[in-house]
Amino acid sequence: KSLAYGDRKQLAQDLRVGDIVERHMEDGDVVLFNRQPSLHKMSIMSHRAKVMPWRTFRFNECVCAPYNADFDGDEMNMHLPQTEEARAEAGHLMNVVNNL
Repeated sequence: KSLAYGDRKQLAQDLRVGDIVERHMEDGDVVLFNRQPSLHKMSIMSHRAKVMPWRTFRFNECVCAPYNADFDGDEMNMHLPQTEEARAEAGHLMNVVNNL
């Protein structure tokens, strides 16, 4: 069922343990940024998301060198870890602080 097309309060009351609830990405979510080709471990690192109204990726200029980003039309990929274990692993092992 979609919460967008129904009585949200009733649908929320009908939730049971084990139900799968999908949501949009929120500020603070752990995301993985990757730029091909992935030649070293710094080609893919985790960041904390800040959702903005535009359909673009933005990041601090300090991480341009590891990604070899030069703003000439570079294409990057963003991945959103789905499980709590994957989020914890990305947040601790792949974060920018531990890789720069």
